[in-house]
Parts: sequence; C-alpha cells; structure tokens
Amino acid sequence: MAERAPDVIMAEYLLNGGKMLAKTCQVCGAPLFEYKGETKCVVCEERKKSPQASSDLTEVQKTMQKEMEIQPVRGAVSDRIQEELTITILTLCQRVREEPEPERCLALVECLSTSIEALQRIRHP
Repeated sequence: MAERAPDVIMAEYLLNGGKMLAKTCQVCGAPLFEYKGETKCVVCEERKKSPQASSDLTEVQKTMQKEMEIQPVRGAVSDRIQEELTITILTLCQRVREEPEPERCLALVECLSTSIEALQRIRHP
C-alpha cells in the first residue's frame, strides 16, 4: 500500500468533521487535528499503521530531536513551522485550482484558510 500524502490525509479528516488546529505536531510538523474529542496528529497516526512508515517516523523523531538540541527552540521551531505552513499553503492553492469536485474544493479552501490563520498567528502573536 502506497503512503498517502499529508494533505490528502488532512483533507479526509476535514471532510469527516475534523477540525484543524493552529498547533503543529512536534514530530512531523503537520497541523494537529481535533477529531472525535481527541487532539492528534492524523499524519503520524496514519504513518504508524504502516511498518515501513513506523521506522521512517522513528528516524524523523531522531532528526527532530537533534535539530532541537542544536538550535534555540523558539526561533528554529518557529522558522521551520512558518516554512512548512508556507509550503502547505502553496500546495493547497495548487490543489484548489485543479480540484473539479466542489465538496473537495471546499474542504481544501477550509484547510487553506486555517493554514493562513495559523501562519498569521505565528508571525504576529
């Protein structure tokens, strides 16, 4: 089974009533979701289901820990989050332009709106 892209995973949760939060996962950098009363990283959760992804996740965790030990936490993490949100926003814009189904387009626009709001909060707390 091929691993699904994070934006596909997040869009599915949004379509199923999940709420994207302005907080991000410390492991993979994806936005956290509130879903069925739980706050979780839907990307990491899905990746844990795959044996290969699980070992990849462990490597990502190790890398993130090393980066956080080397750099000051606040500045480095904030910069990384801003960079990832910017990439996510650009990716979502592209997907909105290409999406033929109105319901999926709406879900993508909601993701886009939440991502922009999160980026603004980080830049101007």
